[in-house]
Amino acid sequence: MQILHTLLDGGDPAGLMKAQHIMPSIAADTINEAFYDEIGDTVLLCEDDRLLLVDDYTDDLRELLG
Repeated sequence: MQILHTLLDGGDPAGLMKAQHIMPSIAADTINEAFYDEIGDTVLLCEDDRLLLVDDYTDDLRELLG
């Protein structure tokens, strides 16, 4: 959740993931799996160890996270 909130606020969650020993690709897979039933698609991309929100679903994520 912290990773998504950081991304939605325009931040970079790299420090958070590093402190918790989370690989970006694993974080993306885990988050995508968690939201697949609700959204029906991938909400995060991992490119060059950097997480990117899929713009089409930003509003949906904001609504789901409150």
